[in-house]
Amino acid sequence: MGYASYSLELKKSMVKRFLNDPEHKIGCFSRENGIPESDLRSWIRQSELGILGIMKRTKYLKNWTLSDKFSAILKYEKMSEEEQGKWLRLHGLKLERIEVWKEELASSLNTLDDKGKNAVENKKIKELEKELSVKDKALAEVSALLFAKKKLEAIFGENSEDK
Repeated sequence: MGYASYSLELKKSMVKRFLNDPEHKIGCFSRENGIPESDLRSWIRQSELGILGIMKRTKYLKNWTLSDKFSAILKYEKMSEEEQGKWLRLHGLKLERIEVWKEELASSLNTLDDKGKNAVENKKIKELEKELSVKDKALAEVSALLFAKKKLEAIFGENSEDK
């Protein structure tokens, strides 16, 4: 048996008809109208919460991007506790999911922060390596000159000007 999809008009009319007739029992009413009792109960609950017909089809949780999650968390945090409950039901989410998203965003921000620190550190390392290379070349040049001086002194003897 497949999943039945009912129009919003049908849902609203069934809820209205059921609530207007206090003598009906929900089981009899649902059988008479060919609607599962669980569906009718759900519609009544949604109607009482004020979300009948405005429930959004939730994205699969794995398809939410970081920006979607961030926007959702911002909206959620601005609401009162009662509004948060309605918003969670409206989007088919649970409080635990919001907490998990907060942790994901925090770890992503930490990762980005670490990458920024690494970039600064890498730049500093490159500058120091360049400076070290220049100093190595200068030291090699001084060493070569000192070696040449000693070699000349050994060949021609000590220079009287040096004394």
